[in-house]
Amino acid sequence: MVVPLVVLVASRLKILEMGDDVAGGLGVSAPRTRLLTLVLATAACAVATAAAGPIPFVALAAPQLARRLTRAPGPNLAAATCTGALFVVTADYSQRIHETVQLPVGVVTAVIGGLYLALLLRRQRRAGRI
Repeated sequence: MVVPLVVLVASRLKILEMGDDVAGGLGVSAPRTRLLTLVLATAACAVATAAAGPIPFVALAAPQLARRLTRAPGPNLAAATCTGALFVVTADYSQRIHETVQLPVGVVTAVIGGLYLALLLRRQRRAGRI
């Protein structure tokens, strides 16, 4: 259901590549298109994670988290591998917080990842990049 909406927004993104002023002149609202794209990308990622489980989400989040923790430019495979492994082990271990309640690993990774994403968005907004 998300893919047809992405196809509809694709033409706006091509116009947005020309710059905000040109896009505005052609009738495309740049902030509105960016927000719509962000919502659709989040929905597509959520659908993929719901279909395939938490591992694809960890594969997307671990390199970004490792890069910010190590502050190293470019990809750092060793740090990303260790971060991903730590992320999954933490999510698996957190299932056993209480003896009677056991959460699925996907729920725990989604909560941890969602909190991390919210933190990143907040920092980007304070820096004036969003």
